[in-house]
Amino acid sequence: MENAINTVICVAGCDVAIKPDFVFTVDSSEREKYIASVRPLRYGDGKYVKNLRIILNNPWVPFVSSTPADHRFIDDEERAFLAESAPKGSVKAPRLRDFPWRAVFLSVPVWATFVSTVTYTWSLYVLLTGLPTYFGTVLGFDLQSNGIVSALPYLLLAIIQMLAGQIADSLRVRLHLTTTLVRKIMDVTGHLVPGILIAVVGYSGCDSRAAVTLLILSIGITGLCSAGCLINFLDLCPKYAGIVFGISNTLGTVSGIIGPIVTGTVTKGNPSIYSWRVVFLIAAGLYFLSSVTYSFFGDAKVQSWAMDDVEKSNE
Repeated sequence: MENAINTVICVAGCDVAIKPDFVFTVDSSEREKYIASVRPLRYGDGKYVKNLRIILNNPWVPFVSSTPADHRFIDDEERAFLAESAPKGSVKAPRLRDFPWRAVFLSVPVWATFVSTVTYTWSLYVLLTGLPTYFGTVLGFDLQSNGIVSALPYLLLAIIQMLAGQIADSLRVRLHLTTTLVRKIMDVTGHLVPGILIAVVGYSGCDSRAAVTLLILSIGITGLCSAGCLINFLDLCPKYAGIVFGISNTLGTVSGIIGPIVTGTVTKGNPSIYSWRVVFLIAAGLYFLSSVTYSFFGDAKVQSWAMDDVEKSNE
């Protein structure tokens, strides 16, 4: 189980990339039909498409349980396998009052992961919210084509996210690379390469084929971060991973709010190639910052403040 942990988590998290595929494609199709019909498009029509998430999510509810042992559909062989793979001894959930706040916020590896997560989320939300506008106003795609093209990067992102875990596990098992090195390879590649590609987009002008190809590759390759910064908290502090990930996700969400605001400010009243070049260069700069930070300060060793006394004595 330990040798497949990256694969399991990356596959479980790829739904974040799949959702935009569905929304962009279906929503644009419905809007196109409305515009062509007698009834004009009204504000809020898009909510009907987005509310399909309720229908899509509910069928999964019966498959959820608190523990593998309580799962109604698990067989004896799988239950035994999971029991053998679980940590030995009793595992107690940490109490919030016992959480080492000071140690977490003074931890350099944790901050390296925070920086990577924030830059990843910044660019993800900037492109998620801005690509339809860029494709429509700068590259001149019609509404139907816009929705389909806007969905393509996230289709590739979902595929690479699923593959990222298998790549990371293969690097660890077959090449015997350390977990720290694997995390750095995945995360730096998932930031540096997209940073280069998105910087080139800013200078691609109105060449729609080049711009679309580069943006699809840029967003897709960030999926490698699923086996980098997005999973790193399980390495650094497995006992506190949930809380630390929550902090990271909060910081990432804030950047995901600020990013589109900055984009709107830069392109407001002037959605030209040059204003979008600034948007892309900001995202590229953040990607490069993250690559440097994580390559120097990233780590995958359990931090001393996250260890039990028994673990410290066994070091």
